[in-house]
Amino acid sequence: MFNKSLNRKDNHSIKFNTFDESLLPMWIADMDFEAPQCIKSALIERLQQADLGYTKSGPGLDQSIVDWCKTQYDWDIQANWIAWLPGIVSGFNMACQGFNKGKVVVQTPNYPPMLQAPKQSGQKNLELSVTFDESTKRWMFDFEQLEILLSDEQCGLFLLCNPMNPQGTMLTQQELKHIIKLCHKHNVQLCSDEIHCDLRFELPHFPAGKFDPKAITLMAASKTFNIAGLGCSFAIIEDSFIRKHFVKQMNGLVSFPSNLGLVATQSAFEHGDSWRLELMDYLKINRDTLVSALNDFKINNQRIFKTHYNDASFLCWIDCTQLELITQQSALDWFKSAGIIPSDGIHFGKQGFVRINFGCPLALVKQALNLIKQKISTNNN
Repeated sequence: MFNKSLNRKDNHSIKFNTFDESLLPMWIADMDFEAPQCIKSALIERLQQADLGYTKSGPGLDQSIVDWCKTQYDWDIQANWIAWLPGIVSGFNMACQGFNKGKVVVQTPNYPPMLQAPKQSGQKNLELSVTFDESTKRWMFDFEQLEILLSDEQCGLFLLCNPMNPQGTMLTQQELKHIIKLCHKHNVQLCSDEIHCDLRFELPHFPAGKFDPKAITLMAASKTFNIAGLGCSFAIIEDSFIRKHFVKQMNGLVSFPSNLGLVATQSAFEHGDSWRLELMDYLKINRDTLVSALNDFKINNQRIFKTHYNDASFLCWIDCTQLELITQQSALDWFKSAGIIPSDGIHFGKQGFVRINFGCPLALVKQALNLIKQKISTNNN
């Protein structure tokens, strides 16, 4: 099912219609797979009803979130803790607006809209450096630096990305509890973007709200079930005061999720888990194939890439600093000359890196590796 090629160009896909069509697009974070059959059937049923008017969540939809959180994370939530949103980006921008003391802690490198969010509300980024630890083979930040940043009297919010985008790191339960302890100590609101949490490989995921009733936990079916274009996500906030204050930020600025997005989300969480498990088996093959090959590529007998087996997501974060040193060419330009368009690490706050999306048929991953191999052969000659 995942080997099937999906023609996205004719559907005006952003991924396939932004750059030169001769370049293999492996950048923006949506997948080149058909949506699950359960979602297609649910959408067809709604379209046959011909009711595409304004829609709110109902008991069935809310219960699907309650059941999903219990089944997947052993997290007991109540339906009235859920605040519906048109997208995760809206969610963390609302958090920035609502908990504004002037500064926000943000992991760096990070998903570009998250890096930009504090500035949208006139605040300053307090950058929490995420670096690679050779001993643990893991991207992580330093807790001493985190506490220094959180202790700034103008810091009102920590925007956490877990699993991390672009690095793919998932926090342990101990790490998450330590973050929560520090946020409480310094009276800083925690907002956790967990949009990739259902795309986990070997490790368990721990939602922030499971351990902190004050946390704003942002989730969606969009990345996991490849329905990002339907515009639907949600925040889970146990504390009623924080939840009401958060929702108040929507007034006049943020719309409700789309009619079809709500339908698709309910179907995904009620009927899509078997599809998700098959997807993860497939993505693991893609990940392992890509990472293994990239780490073996050499120019003049020198390794040119460093990457790792990410804990979650279909995104591969690649250190190309050695490539740039050898070729005297930016990583983005080098990949483009090879026939591939990745995401440029500069937009994530890290020069010399690229992010490659492997949420596609394995044949496309192998095509990308062949293009890289051919490009390397010209550098070695």
